[in-house]
Amino acid sequence: MKNNKDSFDEGEISNFNEAAFRMMRIHEEQREKNFAMKDLLGVHPIYGKYNYLLWADCLFILFREGYSKYSAQEHEEVNKLKEEIEEIIDNNHIIKVRKEGNKRIKTTNYEVWKVLKKKLEEFEYKVKLYNEKHGLGGENKEKLNSRSIYK
Repeated sequence: MKNNKDSFDEGEISNFNEAAFRMMRIHEEQREKNFAMKDLLGVHPIYGKYNYLLWADCLFILFREGYSKYSAQEHEEVNKLKEEIEEIIDNNHIIKVRKEGNKRIKTTNYEVWKVLKKKLEEFEYKVKLYNEKHGLGGENKEKLNSRSIYK
């Protein structure tokens, strides 16, 4: 019977594979993002924040899951968009709420909202594109068919 020292000296390899957990995290963020996108200017019932902010948060997490695989150019391109989005969010009120008597009146700054939404859509496109390019998304049908044993 081997003792722990013998196993250590032989350099045994762990069966742990972080990739499966990464894919699970990506799946969970995609699910959260899709839920938030049903009503972007609404408030999330669990998190109590506007869904467009949850959309941004989920995209930022998806970016962090993949950025170690990005090329320097890809990382710079996507990170620049991320910084622009953060600046818009930090420096603008998309939705303002004011009280009039017993009523809460919401007003939306649609000009800023259009700019933010366009940046978020561009960011999402780039993150999905680069994550897929670097093996962090589902394979497309053509790739699966090219490896099929039933050709």
